Amino acid sequence: MISALTVVIPVMSVEPFDSYETAIIAAADRLVAVQNTDGGWDWGPPNENPNDVSPYNTIGVTAQGILDAYRLESKPSYLAACTNAYTLILAFSTDVDPIKHRIRGPDISFLVELSEVTLDSTYAVFAKGRYDSALVEYGGVTATGLAEFVRDGRIGQGLPGLISWDINFYVQGALALERYYPGEGYLEDAVAMTNVIYDALYVSTVLYDPTVGAQEDYGLALSGALEAFVTTETHETEASALEASLLLIQDVGGRFRTWVYINDVQTTAYAVMALLKTDNLVASIAAGNYFVGQQELSGAFETDENSEANSEVVQALYDIFTYVTEQSVSVTASVRPPVISIIVSPTSVDFGTIISGRSSDPVPITVTNNGEVNIIVTANTEQQFYQDFLNLNGEWADGWDLGPIPYEGTTFEQYTMQLVAPTSVGTHNAVLVFEATPPAP
Repeated sequence: MISALTVVIPVMSVEPFDSYETAIIAAADRLVAVQNTDGGWDWGPPNENPNDVSPYNTIGVTAQGILDAYRLESKPSYLAACTNAYTLILAFSTDVDPIKHRIRGPDISFLVELSEVTLDSTYAVFAKGRYDSALVEYGGVTATGLAEFVRDGRIGQGLPGLISWDINFYVQGALALERYYPGEGYLEDAVAMTNVIYDALYVSTVLYDPTVGAQEDYGLALSGALEAFVTTETHETEASALEASLLLIQDVGGRFRTWVYINDVQTTAYAVMALLKTDNLVASIAAGNYFVGQQELSGAFETDENSEANSEVVQALYDIFTYVTEQSVSVTASVRPPVISIIVSPTSVDFGTIISGRSSDPVPITVTNNGEVNIIVTANTEQQFYQDFLNLNGEWADGWDLGPIPYEGTTFEQYTMQLVAPTSVGTHNAVLVFEATPPAP
C-alpha cells in the first residue's frame, strides 16, 4: 500500500531547450574536430597542427563535454574521442615529472563517468588507483594533505582565487569515486577537502575573502566553494551567502561577469554548474540562453576559441538540459500486509431441546469478508458432541472447509448448521471457531 507519493514536475515546457541540445552537439563536434592525435587539446585556440603535444592538465575537463554529448547522441566519434583522452591520461601517469603524472580532479570525474556510461570498469579502476596514489605522493596519505598541496600551489602562483575552484575538482572526483565505490571512504575525503576550502575562505588568516568583490577569479572562487559545500552538505550558512554573492555578478543578459582575467564564458559555466546544485534554475537558464546566443558557426562559444572553456559550457548546458528534461520523481512507499477480517452472524446459536435420535431445524449462518484480500474459510470445534453430530454446510467432521470468499463483488457466504440425530443425552455447550486465511500463492 502506498502511503505517500510526492511528484516533482517542472512547470516549464521542454521544447525551448531543444536549442541547448543542438548547441551541445555542435560544440562536441567541434571538440572532436580539434582533438590532437595524442588524445588531448591545445592550450588556448586550436591550431592547424594536430600533432602538437597536448597539455597534461586539461584532458579530463575537455573530454567531459564530449562525454556529456555522448549521453545525448551516441556518436562513435564521441566515444572514440573519450577513449583517446583516457589513453593520454594513462600515458602521462607514467611520466617521471610529478607535475605531469598527478591525476587532476576533472580526470577522476571524467573517468568514473566513462565507466558508468560504457559499463567498463577499466576507467574507474584506473582513476581510483591514481587518486589513491596522489593521496600518498602529495597529501601524506590524507585527502586534507592533498587539498592543502593544491591550495599551496595556487598561493605560490599568486592565484588565491583559484584555491576553492581547484580543490573542488578533487571534491567532485572523490564524490564520483564514492558513487562508484560506495563506503570506501571517498565521501569522507570529499568532506575533508571541502573543509580546506572553508578554512582558506573563512578562517584566519583568510587567503581569499569571498565577501570582497572585484577580485581576480572572483566568480570561479565563489562557484568552486559553493559546489563543494552543497554537494558535501556542509557549511550551509556560508553556501547561502556564496549563492547570493554569485547572483550579484550576473548581468541582465545571463552572463556572470569577471574582473581582471576576462573569461566570462568559463566563469558563467562554473556558476551554472554550482547554482544547479542549489536548484536555482532561473539564473541557470538565463546563463544557458547567453551561451546559445554566444555560439559561433564553428560550434565554439568564443571568437578567441578555447577548447577547455568550450567543454565547460557544454557541461553547463548539459546540466541544465538534463535538469529540465529528466526531472526526478520522489516516491515514498510504506507496504503492509493486507487486512484479513471476517464477521460471523449470528454470534450464538441455541438449537433448543431435541429428542434423542431426531434432528434440529436448520440454522442459517452468514460469514462476511470485510478484509482486503480473498480468503478461504474453515471452521472447527474441540467439543466431541458437535464433532459427531453437527452438520455444517453438508459436511461432517471437525475442521470444516467452507471454501473461498472474495473481497470484491459478493463479500459474504451463507451456510447451514444442523444437529442431525444426536444420541448423547444432556446439555452440550461448545465454541465453533471460524478462521479466514488467504489462498495459497
